[in-house]
Amino acid sequence: MRQRSTILLSAVLAAAAKFFKRDVYPALLTHANTVASRAILAADESKALVQALLIQVYWKDPTDTSAWRKIGWAIRMGYQFHWHLTRKRPLPENRQLALETLVSLGSVMLVPS
Repeated sequence: MRQRSTILLSAVLAAAAKFFKRDVYPALLTHANTVASRAILAADESKALVQALLIQVYWKDPTDTSAWRKIGWAIRMGYQFHWHLTRKRPLPENRQLALETLVSLGSVMLVPS
């Protein structure tokens, strides 16, 4: 994930730190918000940014008031990626082929394990 998207990695680390490393959580949360804000201001539209925004909304700090703005940005990017359109053909029965089809359409982002 580190090589594919630092934005998504930052959001995941901040969410994980909320439970497992509470002492570094505030710093990681600030960093994740800063990285996502810079990407939005730079008009960097990516699937990873949408995922990072949704993670930040779901695991937000109780005093955070930016959730609706982040959801709005994520929805607008989703429309730009045409995620609102339905598929005309069914996915292949083979799981690997189905994942490859979704990745090629941009519906899913695979992170190497």
